[in-house]
Parts: sequence; structure tokens; C-alpha cells
Amino acid sequence: MIFPSLKSSSLKSLFIGFFRRYGTVKIKQKIWNAEYGKGRWLIPLGTDRSDILYSVIERYLNGRDILDLGCGNGRFLRLKDICGVYTGVDISDSIIQQEKSFEYDRAEYYVNDIEDFVPARKYRVILFTDSIYYIPHHKIFKTLIRYRNYLERGAFVVRMWNKDKYQKIIKLIDGNFTVLEKHILKNNSIIIAFH
Repeated sequence: MIFPSLKSSSLKSLFIGFFRRYGTVKIKQKIWNAEYGKGRWLIPLGTDRSDILYSVIERYLNGRDILDLGCGNGRFLRLKDICGVYTGVDISDSIIQQEKSFEYDRAEYYVNDIEDFVPARKYRVILFTDSIYYIPHHKIFKTLIRYRNYLERGAFVVRMWNKDKYQKIIKLIDGNFTVLEKHILKNNSIIIAFH
């Protein structure tokens, strides 16, 4: 055994985490389809709008279009009453198919790796909720710069579930972009709005 001190479930999690970030599109898609199929990562439809993340998004959205990168089950489609077009992008074709079943005439969904997606329009908010760290670290800056071309007088809004674990990403944002606001929550997650 290569890592004798690791339990098999820990080793499995380590490998899955690695392939979520560095795997081919097909491998990533297979992993995410399996996880969504088991009910992981799904946020209930009644997600609480009092969540500070919604307030941050609303401050920059101003009724305009939003791009949700790594949208999962489209929990932010609940913002439909305050946004223009909602565009959700996720690598999981099964979750995108599920999201397309909700009737909302201003929503569009794409099955794509968020690292490579090319938008067809500009957005007021580009959202990465618990998804930016699935881009290989050495490609995050380049990816943000590319997406900045699709940001129209608005902001990136990023949420990361553990501010301590993702200090490198936070420093990258702090050192290369204009931070508009930053919130560290009681559960150690962090929300950053920047452009």
C-alpha cells in the first residue's frame, strides 16, 4: 500500500478530489454525475434567501444577467425575480438535464467544464459558489482574466467553504483584483466580491 496511514475511504476521497480538478472532461463528468446521482451536493429548492450570499449577489446584479459557473442544481435560479438571464454551467450532464426541467424562460444551461466555457454574452455577476477550487490552481488567474472579458460593470462573486484551506486562492484574488467586499462567516467559509 502506497499510503499505509490512510484508510481506504480517505485514499478514495483523495483520488476523487484530484480527478475532480485534474481529470479529463469525461472523468470529471463521470465523478460529478455519480455524486449528484447519490444526492450529494444538492441544495433544497427552498434555500434561504436571507443567506448573506444572496445579499452580495443582489448588490451587484441590478436586474441584469448572471453566469453561475459550477451551478449544480441551480440553487441561485431562485434569484429569477431579480435577474435578467440566468446562465448555469456545470460539467454534469445529468444535473443540467434535471435543471432544464424547471420552467423558466430566462434560464439557459450548458454542459461544460467551467475552465473552458466560452459565454455568448456579458454578465453583471459571474458566480463561483464552491467551484473555483475545481480549476487547477495554476490556471485560476488565467481563467478569471478570461472571464473578466464577459463581466459588464459588475463583479465576480466567489464563495469558498473553508477560508483556511484556500488561502492561496484568496491571496491570488487579493493581489490581482479589486476586492469590493469580503465576508468571513461563522462556519469559516468566505465570500469575496471583486472585479
